[in-house]
Amino acid sequence: MDKNKKAILIGLSIGDGCVKSKKHPKWNYIQNSISFIHCEKQKEYIEYKSQKLHSIFGGKKPNVVYFINNGYPAYRMMKTDKYFEIIYDLMYEKGKKKITRKCLDFLNEEAIAIWYMDDGNLAKKKRDGKIHSYELYLNTFVSDEEHEIIIKYFQEKWDIKFSKVKNNGGYRLRCGTIEARKFIKIVDKYIIPSMKYKTDISKKDV
Repeated sequence: MDKNKKAILIGLSIGDGCVKSKKHPKWNYIQNSISFIHCEKQKEYIEYKSQKLHSIFGGKKPNVVYFINNGYPAYRMMKTDKYFEIIYDLMYEKGKKKITRKCLDFLNEEAIAIWYMDDGNLAKKKRDGKIHSYELYLNTFVSDEEHEIIIKYFQEKWDIKFSKVKNNGGYRLRCGTIEARKFIKIVDKYIIPSMKYKTDISKKDV
């Protein structure tokens, strides 16, 4: 598989994607696959993911299925392929997803955009009713070791400085206005219309 397609698959897997493999100690009866669940408002996004997988693997386009998820309307989608065994080997350790520098070094701009659409958000900071700064987050909630790996990756590869901050009993990554602009410049052209609010950082505000 070429490096761009592999990058996209890792981008799809690193955030909300759930990769399963026959190598998992409890899942040896299933096919190698990736699956997603998104809320009703993110229908466009899960359909985008279905199209991405179809463009990589061909064959039948993965079906996006409506269902009730714990009482709430949602959509799910799954794609099976033997290649997900390779993705699983790269991204999972003892059945648990783990972010490594090897994994991150495969990412390209579009893959980072997918990761951000999954796990990122942009907050506007106001003073006296006016925006005075922005904060961009990657809601990672991984181990200290993984956070340090991600911080070092973005600083060395993209010259973007993130810091680790507390949130809801765990930690996520944050950067301020200047670094957020640099990050958004990398990903913005890959952000789908319904997710553009995550990159809506006006030059006029600050």
